[in-house]
Amino acid sequence: MGKSVGPWFFWGCMGAVSTARKFQLDSTYDPDHFYSDHKRLEAMEALGFANWTILTLYAISLCVRVAYASSGEQIPTITFPIPRITFSIPRIAFPIPHNDLSIPNLPFLRDQASIRNDSNSTCLMCRRRPRNGRFDFSGINCRDEAKRLSPMLLEIPRDHATFSMIQLKFQQSWKPANGTTCPRVKYFYRIVETSNSVASYHNYLRTYGNEGFFYHGTRRSCRLGDNGHTTLCASPLCNACSIIRTSFAVTLANPGAFGQGIYTSSASNKSASYSNSPSNGIMFLTKVVLGNIYNVNRFAEVTTCPTGYQSVVFDRMNGQLNETVVYTDDAIRPVYLIVFG
Repeated sequence: MGKSVGPWFFWGCMGAVSTARKFQLDSTYDPDHFYSDHKRLEAMEALGFANWTILTLYAISLCVRVAYASSGEQIPTITFPIPRITFSIPRIAFPIPHNDLSIPNLPFLRDQASIRNDSNSTCLMCRRRPRNGRFDFSGINCRDEAKRLSPMLLEIPRDHATFSMIQLKFQQSWKPANGTTCPRVKYFYRIVETSNSVASYHNYLRTYGNEGFFYHGTRRSCRLGDNGHTTLCASPLCNACSIIRTSFAVTLANPGAFGQGIYTSSASNKSASYSNSPSNGIMFLTKVVLGNIYNVNRFAEVTTCPTGYQSVVFDRMNGQLNETVVYTDDAIRPVYLIVFG
């Protein structure tokens, strides 16, 4: 019996290890890489199930041996060919999106006990567990629950690390040519989109690359964002609610100086001018895939995206009135809603 224990013990250990890796994957994921993480998780679950099945069969065989040994009967010999089985163990990787809004002192580098006591690092969904590193959710369960309820808004508390991070970037990117004072940030919200919107964006990102964060000012015809109001209205005239519900649509955009496209800016003051009021309104902080950039030096230099390029950029007044334009829906997605004034 001693000689046969070795391989079975090995498969039992493999089952335990794969199960442990599954739980590790449960708590270390990237919310913006939903589909790739889910495939890795399914692969690990399949491997763990196979290993535990083999270990269970071995345990049954031991019970049979003991029963026959107790009765003194001869154990029947059953022989059958066993095919050679090769398991392909998936490579476990945890992608970190480039150009992300990162925090210099990343929470996952600190002691876990101190994170649990730090209320400004909690998950935006459950509001109890610490968030996963620089991401907004604590684990796969909270992420999946948010996806199930999408599209939706999650309010970010003022004492939360994400609030401080976005507020700082908003203030730093306020570069008005006329010296207008940067308005006070009232509320921040994390936008949870549908899985289809996220998937199409990431497919486009993998194809063209060069991702960045840009602002997009727009109007609202409801109370969205005010005093924690997160319910999307049904009005087709409310740009803000329409964008959160179905993301951006080039076909609905008004043609601008560079043709019909989705206009964004690296300057928050520029985007604020397209809101209900430059000093009291809303704007989106969006992720944009720039791809190959076509730089222009004057208005109407192009009225469509030139062949071989994915975006048009006009760094007007050294970026103080920057205009960045993309011409396809998949090149942009809303990430945060900012209420200012």
